[in-house]
Amino acid sequence: ADAPRATEIVGVLINNVPVRTRLAADVAVRDWLAALQRRQAELRAAEHVSPEAIQRWSGLEWRHRLFESLVVFQDASADRGMERWLGAGATVTGAVTPTETAYPITVLVGGDDRLFIRVISDRRLVPTALGEQLALGTQAAVRGMTSGLEQSVGALRGALPAVRSWVMDGAAGVVRERIAPRTALEGVLARIWGDLLGVSDLGVTDNFLARGGHSLLATQIVSRVRETFQVEVPVRALFQGPTVAELALAVTALERKPGQVARIAELIQRVDGMSADELRQSAAARDARARQTAMANGN
Repeated sequence: ADAPRATEIVGVLINNVPVRTRLAADVAVRDWLAALQRRQAELRAAEHVSPEAIQRWSGLEWRHRLFESLVVFQDASADRGMERWLGAGATVTGAVTPTETAYPITVLVGGDDRLFIRVISDRRLVPTALGEQLALGTQAAVRGMTSGLEQSVGALRGALPAVRSWVMDGAAGVVRERIAPRTALEGVLARIWGDLLGVSDLGVTDNFLARGGHSLLATQIVSRVRETFQVEVPVRALFQGPTVAELALAVTALERKPGQVARIAELIQRVDGMSADELRQSAAARDARARQTAMANGN
């Protein structure tokens, strides 16, 4: 970096900075990689900046970390250059030591004529299955790039192995598998939560507070639940059971007639899944039935 008096500094300088990029599905992999490399080269002038300053400039709330993973690249030629720099009187030998970082997921990339990629996960925070999934996915992505740079980014992503969905549980500080809604009621509640929290990947075991919830949002969720299902749920129920699954149980326990809430949720999902033409046809059929009923009552 072009920092003042950088050439006079003695010691090893290591700094970790965030990298963020957009995946444009219709762009060729070759062009996407070239653009990413150009942006990285432009950012070299600021790579000595502290993560705290970057977070302040970005406007990202302090309750969020800039990144949860670390990528380390080591060119094998750098080791040979170090041997020449030390002189003929010194030898460099490899030592096998445990790799540990302050991040839940660390990816080590290196090699010379062959590239190796090692994915290391903190088992206290990251399930083994997720670490294996990341390693296999990374391997497939790199192989896909080397065999088809002219294909689109979307095509490359579509060829990757199927993955399970995971989410960071901020309350527990660990990564958990995302569990999708299993019933119509959980699906409707998850959509209500997602609309108010501004998230689209909500699982039924995600913690309301960990996903950015607070008392005002809790009041709004309870109000939406009352309007949708005609059930009075106290705000405290959301804090006592701060997941979609637990809220679904609370709503069901307070329904006036058994099965009423489930029927409403199923109806909402059925309507949401209908096309515009289907909605028009359904409305026309409803109006026709209403006219027939009115005529029958008149006779």
